[in-house]
Amino acid sequence: MFAVLAASLAALPVTVTKNVAYRTAPAVQEGGAPREVALDFYAPVTAAEGPHAMVVVIHGGSWSGGARQDVAPFCENLSRMGIASATVSYRLAPTDKWPAMVDDVRAAVRFLRANAKDYNIDPARFGAAGVSAGGHLALLLGTMDDNLTEQPNAGHSSRVKAVVNLFGPTDLSQDYPELLRAVLSQTVLGKPLSQAGDAVKTMSPVNWITPDDAPVFTIHGKTDQLVPVRQATRLEEAMKKANVGVETVLIEGMGHELPLERPEVSGAMTRALNWLQQRL
Repeated sequence: MFAVLAASLAALPVTVTKNVAYRTAPAVQEGGAPREVALDFYAPVTAAEGPHAMVVVIHGGSWSGGARQDVAPFCENLSRMGIASATVSYRLAPTDKWPAMVDDVRAAVRFLRANAKDYNIDPARFGAAGVSAGGHLALLLGTMDDNLTEQPNAGHSSRVKAVVNLFGPTDLSQDYPELLRAVLSQTVLGKPLSQAGDAVKTMSPVNWITPDDAPVFTIHGKTDQLVPVRQATRLEEAMKKANVGVETVLIEGMGHELPLERPEVSGAMTRALNWLQQRL
């Protein structure tokens, strides 16, 4: 999905540690086997000794599909910029219901912080990035209240200090056709839309924003038919109201995709990655 940012970096090998189990999730059915949830860790390509900045990268798929390997090229680019990163799997609907997805990505951050010495990463320099539903989850890592008693790896924060959001949903209560909202509610939340008001509110990043949140860099297509572009501007308005740093790039003629062959899109991605590097 993501282009290599420079030809000189493309030749550098990237070291990946695959299938690292970061938590054990409960069995789907009573009496069933617990399930491991995994990530792939990408070490930075750099001569610097570290510890290094760390970015958790989250795939999309409407909280019900996709795979962590989908965003591997993003991690490869971060590695070549000297930043450690990890692609993260999370439990998916309809087998698992919200908040399993956000519980998992929060657990991934805590796991990496708990093992920071082993991975030569700096627990104070964590960021997040995500695509679509992954952008939504990345936003929650930057906005949700921390819970230092949350298991596993209690005592470690799940918060990040900078977020790159690629056309992620920000307010699930608005802008979407009611039929789509009803289907998502039943599939992801496990309840009809008429009973999902509180869950939709807590699932929406705009409702978590406070002045101490992570700054956000958003890229969104103006013709996105899946996540309306108004979602990006709602986020920007809420963050500005709270005096939180936010940059938003809205791209003409871009839908729910990232066509990097277009100069304005590849330029926006370069800006986003440089922005992330500067804040970590």
